[in-house]
Amino acid sequence: MEIKAIKIKLLNHLFYHTEISNGSITGGFLGDLALTYALNKALNNNANIYEHRLLPKYSEIKEFGYYFSVAKPVVLSSGKYNYKSKPSRTGSYTRNTLFNTDGFYDIKSIEKSAKSPFKNLIHTQGIALSSKYIKNEFVTLLIAKDKIELPHTLRIGNQKETLLELQELDFNKTDNDFWLNAYTLKVVFDNLKKASEISIDENGTMNYQYILENYALMKGFSKNQVIEIFKHNY
Repeated sequence: MEIKAIKIKLLNHLFYHTEISNGSITGGFLGDLALTYALNKALNNNANIYEHRLLPKYSEIKEFGYYFSVAKPVVLSSGKYNYKSKPSRTGSYTRNTLFNTDGFYDIKSIEKSAKSPFKNLIHTQGIALSSKYIKNEFVTLLIAKDKIELPHTLRIGNQKETLLELQELDFNKTDNDFWLNAYTLKVVFDNLKKASEISIDENGTMNYQYILENYALMKGFSKNQVIEIFKHNY
């Protein structure tokens, strides 16, 4: 097994649906599923591209030979990347979803929507790109069976419009506190029980946050704990 700490920097605004509150708000993390599929596409030109209304078969991830953990938002302080509660966000936008949906554009339908008396308007808000004044950066773990050459960038987002810059980090510069996804541990790797036992036994309580059906965050794992959880998978 090879395990690396990876810093991710947003080069574009990011929009994807992980929090629902009078619209669609991009959650304050980067999903392990999105990152892993993006990496698979970057390393394998023949990788499947799933039609936006269909879910991929997540169980296939165990065959990839590599996996990104949930990427948490961080800020550099005292020479280390430490957790920060929320990344900086974009403005709130109003979007009409009556004649078009995320994943594709239909120009004729959009033109017709201007003449329609019926509107389906929602508010949407994303994570802002990193800039001179905004440091929206994240830290994730790359867990792989064999050594792989990490690409410099990946694309994620509702329409793959967001470019991510990747950089390997020295573990000594991290806070050694990483996030996992309970959904992936159960559906893909069948090691959720092991992760739960480690979390409860060593921390006393489980730091758990339910977001959506396929994103249930488990927080507070060290590098060594993650190795213990995945040692039978890689």
